[in-house]
Amino acid sequence: MKYCLKDRIQDFEFHDSIFSFVSWGSDCLVLSARHLNLHKDTIASLGNTDLEIENAKITFHGFSVRSFEPGRVWEKDENGNSYTKESLVIYTDDEARVKLEQELRQDLWVYHFEKALDGYEIGASGKEPYFTVYVVFDSVDVEWDSFCGNAWYEKK
Repeated sequence: MKYCLKDRIQDFEFHDSIFSFVSWGSDCLVLSARHLNLHKDTIASLGNTDLEIENAKITFHGFSVRSFEPGRVWEKDENGNSYTKESLVIYTDDEARVKLEQELRQDLWVYHFEKALDGYEIGASGKEPYFTVYVVFDSVDVEWDSFCGNAWYEKK
């Protein structure tokens, strides 16, 4: 790979990227990411716009899942207020890891990947129409060969 950023997860925009499973060892998760975007104000940037990476390899070291929250169906009442009839379910620890493993069996469409407390919150869809997973990791490497153009949101 031509480019590699270590422990610079904040340099990337994950919205609308697609994660695919590569491997998951004892505490090391490896994913490929399509349509990952690099922010323009980073050390690896080549220009004055955010750039889309064609395909990246993301390696999370010391990775663990803290919680997994499946999405719920929300409806609106006659006054426009949102409500759900479904109970809030949050899986933790081993159950959360199993849920994420099930989701990783297919591609995940990522909506957000944000710093939250002492870890990160990822909102995505896969088997579940939408879910939120809270993860922690010790370090992360993002590697890629090339850019395929400006980020999709720069084109608007």
